[in-house]
Amino acid sequence: MEIISKEEYKKLCKDYKTITNGQHYILKLTESGTCLVPVIVK
Repeated sequence: MEIISKEEYKKLCKDYKTITNGQHYILKLTESGTCLVPVIVK
C-alpha cells in the first residue's frame, strides 16, 4: 500500500478519493487503466 500525508490527501479532489469499510482509496492511473488504489494516510 502507498503511504500519503494528510495534506496530500486533502489536496485531492473529492471525485478522486473515497473511504470504503474504513480503508482510504484514491483513483490512480495504472498500467491497466484507472483504478481505486488503497492508501495509508499518515
